[in-house]
Amino acid sequence: MKEVSFETYDMLIERSINDARNTETASQAIQLILTLSGHLEFAEMFKSLTYFEQEIYKLVTEDALKFTGSEEQDDSDLLYFYYIKKQKLFITELKQEHGSLIGSMKIGSYRTKIDDLFEENNIRHLKEVKECDLFFSGHSGQEIIKMVNEIKHFCQHMAPISLFVNHKLYSNFYELNNLYPAHHKFDADYILCALTTKSIEDWEEEDKIFVYSLYLLFKSGIQTRAEEINNQQITLSSLHIFFEDKYTTYCEILHLPLEPIFKASSLMEKSLRVRELFAKVRETVLIYRDINGISLQKTEKFLGLNHASLCTKRDNALEEMLRNQFGLISADHSSLYELSRKLVYQELTGQIAGNDRHNSIHALVHSILSTLGEKTNSDVCFSRFFQNIGAFIKLLREKKVEDICALKLQNYSCYIVPSARLAHRMPVEMLAKMCVSIASRMLYNSWHYIPGNFQSYTDIIENRDYYFPPQLPDITKLSKYHHVGHVKLSVNNCIRAPHSITIDDTILHAFMDIRLVRLGDEVYQESDLLDSLVYTQYLYQVYQAIVDEVAEQNTSYSLIEYDKDWYVQYYSLEAAPNEKSTVY
Repeated sequence: MKEVSFETYDMLIERSINDARNTETASQAIQLILTLSGHLEFAEMFKSLTYFEQEIYKLVTEDALKFTGSEEQDDSDLLYFYYIKKQKLFITELKQEHGSLIGSMKIGSYRTKIDDLFEENNIRHLKEVKECDLFFSGHSGQEIIKMVNEIKHFCQHMAPISLFVNHKLYSNFYELNNLYPAHHKFDADYILCALTTKSIEDWEEEDKIFVYSLYLLFKSGIQTRAEEINNQQITLSSLHIFFEDKYTTYCEILHLPLEPIFKASSLMEKSLRVRELFAKVRETVLIYRDINGISLQKTEKFLGLNHASLCTKRDNALEEMLRNQFGLISADHSSLYELSRKLVYQELTGQIAGNDRHNSIHALVHSILSTLGEKTNSDVCFSRFFQNIGAFIKLLREKKVEDICALKLQNYSCYIVPSARLAHRMPVEMLAKMCVSIASRMLYNSWHYIPGNFQSYTDIIENRDYYFPPQLPDITKLSKYHHVGHVKLSVNNCIRAPHSITIDDTILHAFMDIRLVRLGDEVYQESDLLDSLVYTQYLYQVYQAIVDEVAEQNTSYSLIEYDKDWYVQYYSLEAAPNEKSTVY
C-alpha cells in the first residue's frame, strides 16, 4: 500500500494559520492563508478577496510591509488579518469577535492610501447595486420570486458551493449552509427563503448582487456553472471577466473570430452568447472538469477529441485480455456487446452460473475494471450500475416514477476492484470492509442521481433530495480533506467517468460510471482520464447489452449482491492459488 498521511481540513487550516503568523511580511501571510500553505492556486484564491483586499495585497507586496503575529493589540492605526468561516481571509481595521486573528500591520504613512482604497471599494459596490436595481426594476415581484426559486432549485441539486459578496457568505456547504433548509421546507432564517417574502426594496445590497449574478451564471450553459467559481467573490465585474474568458476559450476551440462587440455587450447578452457557444463546444470536443478537493472549485477543461472519436478508440491491453479470456477474435465494441447479451441469455437460461469466475457478466466486468486499474496504476477501480435491472425496466415502462425514486440503496449496485498490491497487503476482512464502505457511498450516489433524470415529474422528485446526474467526467486532486471516508483512507486523487444508459426511449444520465482512486499523492493526468473514458465506452457495451437483453426478454435479472461475505470469500479464494473451483 502506498504511504499515506492523515490530515483533516481543520488541521490543514490550523497549520496554515500558524505558518502565516510566523511570517515577517504581510504579503507572505496573505499568500500562505489564500493557498493554505501551498495546497491551492494563488491566482484562483486571490479571487476570494474584495477589491479593497486585493489592492491591499498589491500595496504590502510592493513595499514589503512588515507583519506582526496574532498577539492582541489595541491600536486604531492597525490593519487586522482574520481567517473566518473556514473559507475566507478578512482584512479590516475593526477587531472581530469571530474568526481567527492571524496578525496585523501598522498603517502609519499609508493611512490616506488605505482610506482611498476603502472608498473606491464602496464606490464600485454601489455601482453594481445600481445596475442590479435597474435589472430588477424591469421585473414584477412575482417574476423576481420566480428567479429566486429557480436559483434555489439549482443550488439544492448541485454540489456544495461557497460564494462571497464582499464579506457576506452564500453557501450550501454542509454546516455553512445558509441558503435553504433541509428537506425542501420553508424557513425564513435561510436567505433564499427569506428573499421570497420581501419586496426588492427591502433586500440587502449583497443579496441583490448574489441573485442577479447567479441568475446570469445559470443562464450561461450548464446547471452547475456556479461550481466553477467556488470560494470566490461573485460580483458583476468578475462575471464580465468570467464570461469574456469563456467566450475567448470557446471561440479558439471552434476556430471562430473574436467579435469586438462582445466585450461591450451587457452581462445578459454575454451569458446567452456563452451558452450558445458552450453547446457547440460540447459537440466539438470532450469537456471535463478539474476539481480541487479542498476548495471544491471545478475548472472546465477540454480533451482534443469529440464523443464520436472517443467511441472509435481501441485499447490494445483490454482487447488482448478479451481475446485471451473470453475468446473474442475481434474484441471491438460490437463484439463485446454481442458477447454480453449472450452471457446474460446463458445466465437467464441456466447454461452458466452468474457467479462463474471466468465466464459470466461478473467476470467480464471484473476483467475490464481490473485491466483499467492496472493500466492507470490505481489503488481501487469500481463501477456503479443497478442490482435488479429487470425490476427497474418494469417500473420505468409502467411510468412508476414515484416508485423509482423510492427505491432503497440496496436496489443499486457497485462493484469494487482493489489493485493486486492492495489485495495482497491488506487482511481479507479489512479489504472486504473497505470494499463495502466504498460501495455504500456509491450506492448513495446512484440513489441521489436517479430523480434528476425525471425533471418533468416535478411534484414527485421535489419531495426528496437529489443531485443533477453528472454528465461531464472529472479529475479530482487533494480529495482527502472533507469527506470522512476519504480522510480515513487518504483517498487523495480520483477520476469519475459517468455514462448514460438507454431503456426503451428513456436516456438515464449517470446510470453507470467508472471511478478510479489513488491513495497518497500521485496525481492523475489527462492520459489517465482518457483511458478511463475509453474503458467506460467498453463497459457501456456490457451494461447496455444487459439492459437490452433483459428488456427484450421482459424478465427479471439481477447482478451479484456484493456484500462483505462475498468479498471475503472471493479474496480468500484469490489468496489460494491452487483453488480449482470456477464458481464462488
